[in-house]
Order: sequence, then C-alpha cells, then structure tokens
Amino acid sequence: MVQFMQNLGKRLATGAGLLAVSVGGTVATIELCISHTDATAKEERLDWETNLLPLRAIAQAKLADAGSAQEVATLQHVLDRVARDEAYVQGREADVVEMKRSWSEVKENVRRWIWPPSPKND
Repeated sequence: MVQFMQNLGKRLATGAGLLAVSVGGTVATIELCISHTDATAKEERLDWETNLLPLRAIAQAKLADAGSAQEVATLQHVLDRVARDEAYVQGREADVVEMKRSWSEVKENVRRWIWPPSPKND
C-alpha cells in the first residue's frame, strides 16, 4: 500500500508539473501573439502615416485643379486606396484592442475560479 501511495504521489506530481508547463506555455504563446499583433499594427500605422497620408493631401490638393476626367479618376483612385488602407489599419488596431480586452477577461475569470472571492457576511 505504501508503494502504491508513493507511485500515486509521483504520478500526481508529474501530472501537475506537466499541466503547469502546458498552461504556462499557452499563456506565453497567447501573450506573444498579442504583443506581435500589436507591434505589427503599430508598424502598419506608421507606414500608412509615412507613405499614404501625404499622398492623400497631395491628391486632395490636385483634385480641386484637375482638368480632365482621367486625372479626376486617377486622383479619386488614390484617395480611395488611401481610405481603404486606413480602414485596414484601423481594423487591425481594433483587433488588438479586442484581443487585449478578451485576454484580460479570461485571466480575470481564471483568477476568480482559482481564488474565488470570499463570501460577504451580512
């Protein structure tokens, strides 16, 4: 019986250790994913502000003086492209905000599950 209890204790300790490593790895992976997505969104915002935002100002200025329908169409195409890329960047930024909010909720729910709040005495 003693041998059985020792083996059971070792197996439980091993199982708990593997579970802790697995959970820790999952947490690290999720946080790395959020961090990488956030960094990518910031780079995309910077690229958009550096490369496309000035094009919008130029195209808007030239649109007022455009003489031909072809020139107007080309400038409008530029404005549409800049707007589409801005919407994409804003979508990525919104995704990051949602990922962070969701992950915070999950961590809080797990914390409450592991350490439930003490019941209040009335």
